[in-house]
Amino acid sequence: MIGNKNIYILNFRSLSVLFTIIRNSKTKNKQYIFAADRLMNILTEEALASLVSNKSLVKTPCGIYAGFLQDYSILIIISLNIKNF
Repeated sequence: MIGNKNIYILNFRSLSVLFTIIRNSKTKNKQYIFAADRLMNILTEEALASLVSNKSLVKTPCGIYAGFLQDYSILIIISLNIKNF
């Protein structure tokens, strides 16, 4: 986390691998599409995981489960700063 408490920098090795595949001029179209799709999935998963969650009790067939419900009313913006990758 830098400067602003609402900014998170994802520093995963898997992201570096995906960016390398995407930026390589010799990457085949099929590989490029796979890497781009995977990158978008990772970014989306991380964005959804960072949403505010509220404790919630859910009734299940096995009893009460204490879990979390996410607040989807919050706006999330994903920005790729290509120079830093």
